[in-house]
Amino acid sequence: IYNLIFAELFTIPIIKLTDIMGIVRKHILAPRAADQDEMNSYFVGGKFELQERYCDMTKVVFVSLFYSSILPSSLFLGALALMIHFAVAKFCLLRMWRPSPDVGASLSSLSRNYFFSSSLIIHFVMSAYWWS
Repeated sequence: IYNLIFAELFTIPIIKLTDIMGIVRKHILAPRAADQDEMNSYFVGGKFELQERYCDMTKVVFVSLFYSSILPSSLFLGALALMIHFAVAKFCLLRMWRPSPDVGASLSSLSRNYFFSSSLIIHFVMSAYWWS
């Protein structure tokens, strides 16, 4: 279980920070561009995926709640993972990704009403199972 949480703690932020395709676009493809407009298109930045951020956040919360009754430190590791994900996402949003269009509140209300509620219900069921 620790391996799963530590993998979530480090692998996704490292993958987001390396931005391999951005490095290839800026350092290999851009100098070989035919004109200035093509070169400018290589420096736009990566695409921002809000649903991917919500998926990562929900996964961390679910795994830490699922195993919290047998491994209480998973809550602390989950909180640490959420803080690291927040810091990396903030850096990438301000420095690496291109501006995103307005999405609306439907994704946040769906996540709040269904995914987190079901995570709490599963947490209660698993706690009852592990402690019975």
